[in-house]
Amino acid sequence: MATYQDRLKQAMQRAQKSASDLAQALDISPQAVYRTIKGNSKSFSAENNEKAARALGVSAYWLATGSGEQSPAAASLTEWRRKRLAEAAAKVGGSAELGRMMGYKNGAHIGHMLSDRRPITEKTVSLIENIHGFAGWFDRAHDDHPGNTSSFEHAPIPIPILENAASMGSGEDALPVDMVAGNLPLSPAWLRQRIPNAAAHALRFIHGTGDSMTPTIADGDILLVDTTQRDPAAMDGVYVLRAAGALYIKRVYKNLLGALEVSSDNPAIKTVDVLDGTHEVEVIGRVIWAWGGRRV
Repeated sequence: MATYQDRLKQAMQRAQKSASDLAQALDISPQAVYRTIKGNSKSFSAENNEKAARALGVSAYWLATGSGEQSPAAASLTEWRRKRLAEAAAKVGGSAELGRMMGYKNGAHIGHMLSDRRPITEKTVSLIENIHGFAGWFDRAHDDHPGNTSSFEHAPIPIPILENAASMGSGEDALPVDMVAGNLPLSPAWLRQRIPNAAAHALRFIHGTGDSMTPTIADGDILLVDTTQRDPAAMDGVYVLRAAGALYIKRVYKNLLGALEVSSDNPAIKTVDVLDGTHEVEVIGRVIWAWGGRRV
């Protein structure tokens, strides 16, 4: 049976990518890629597996599990990305403006990518998809070609499950880093239908514990979190918050005075705090789905 290393080497050979090329796309060291290829490291993390799959033009699900089809050729993916990059530049008024929106001084990087002098890396994809209005911009769901039925579009997308849990109560101690405990595959069609503006690479599953958010969220629910949505001032909703070394799930909204308030949905234990800068609070992301089919 083919191993993860076998599939990775096969995909790299098919895409004509070296370890250095893949390292650049994943923003990791070439040594880390070599360790995975040689089997010294069992596999990439869930996030880097998805990045590698996108860079190599294969299904992330196939690369991770060996199941399903390998997907379209890397050349097709490269052409698709260049097409979408050109459309993104045109949408905002040119390469220079897109470059500035990505944090560059001008559009030189964009010009080099469009002329194939520089690869369109995962970092570039992420920077563009984090711009307002461009979430999922490089997803193949945007391809309206009537004959496009590639498995790239239909293969399940593995969404990482974080080992951390978030409390709907007094708080769950947070691990110092986000450890991935596994993956739950989601259908691209389900994502397009239910949460069309979400970028799949930024989604995470996390367990919720406690009863302070009932009836919206029940104790033990698995929650789908969009980690690109970290500004409660821009959108009221249910957020995962990190404060004082613990994770919380709370509703955050603007009050009549424009201040951000944090509260619980359970009327029996409803509490309200104001985010006024007195305490350091990190917003991890917005809860967009309580698993089991209840929209949040």
